Amino acid sequence: METLSTTYLAQLFAIQQTGVAQPEQSYYGPLQTYLTLAAERLHHGHVHVIQQPQHADYGVPDFLVQQGDTWVGSVEAKPLGGPLNHNTKQLRQYRAGIHNLLFTNFLTFRLFINGQLQGEVQLAAAPGDVPSQAAAGGISDLLNIFFRQTAPFVETPGHLADALAVRARFLRHAVLAGIQLPPVQALQHAYTQYLFPGISDDDFADVIAQTITYTLFAAWTQTPFGQFTLGTAATQLPPNIPLLQTLFNLTVNNPALANSPIGLHVGSVVNLLAATSPQVLLVGADNEVQQEVGQDPVMYFYQPFLHAYSPRTAEARGVYYTPLPAVRAMVRVADAVVAQIYQRPLGLAGPNVFLLDPAAGTGTFLVEAGR
Repeated sequence: METLSTTYLAQLFAIQQTGVAQPEQSYYGPLQTYLTLAAERLHHGHVHVIQQPQHADYGVPDFLVQQGDTWVGSVEAKPLGGPLNHNTKQLRQYRAGIHNLLFTNFLTFRLFINGQLQGEVQLAAAPGDVPSQAAAGGISDLLNIFFRQTAPFVETPGHLADALAVRARFLRHAVLAGIQLPPVQALQHAYTQYLFPGISDDDFADVIAQTITYTLFAAWTQTPFGQFTLGTAATQLPPNIPLLQTLFNLTVNNPALANSPIGLHVGSVVNLLAATSPQVLLVGADNEVQQEVGQDPVMYFYQPFLHAYSPRTAEARGVYYTPLPAVRAMVRVADAVVAQIYQRPLGLAGPNVFLLDPAAGTGTFLVEAGR
């Protein structure tokens, strides 16, 4: 690592000496190479260090680090040798949403895991310097920790909502960037023809990212811990919803997209869920989400997921969880009104009685009415 670090710093110095380098982007290449080779030198195998377009609205840091189809972590770079302020709005968002974040000005490296600072190493004071043995050892230790973090440790439904939300945001950006790919075009055509005529590209990417993520989540809840894969997810799709089957086959299960950014971020969702036990969703009766609903997590989990994914969207769409006792009481009242006021002895179960839920969400009221 000492030799590799010396070469990396020399590359930074050579670019700086041209006098025409941009403060940040001009140094992306050496950092990309440095991280790729460091993973091999430290026996973590081959990784892809992928430059991402800098779209602040999507919360996308400068690099994603991928190993196979596993998202290892992200890297955010600032101008060469400049100040590293990890309390800016942007960095607070990254630290809250990205479980494994490397923050650097190309000379100093800070590692955040689950938002907490794990360590800091100054490789050198200036480009072209020769790193000390201690600095080379320190960066080795720091990068070892970084490369080992393939999925966050999830302990609560809130942690899972946050972790899924950040992956869904990356997936939304990937769908938007790949809007011209034939499988995505085919899916967009189906949506505009049958569901949302005139839907914008932004809204389409948002719907697809949410639907893919939540479909994988729903399949995961039906799979024993340790057995969740893309293959098992496919077997858990409801057979009576053809659109989900089409969505899954065109995007999630499509070999043509396996090595694309869409495939990368789908794999990241799968890996997160595969490493998480469904037991985290079995909350107690004294928690905000009732114990009975915890047995059917697809019913209640969409609200915390959407609020983590996009609070503004959640508010605009009125997505709020109604506790099961309230749902049952309201359904009983509706049933009594039909039976007593409208004189239908069978209540909601009577002939020519139609039930309309104008904001069905995951169908909590309809399910209880059915019961």
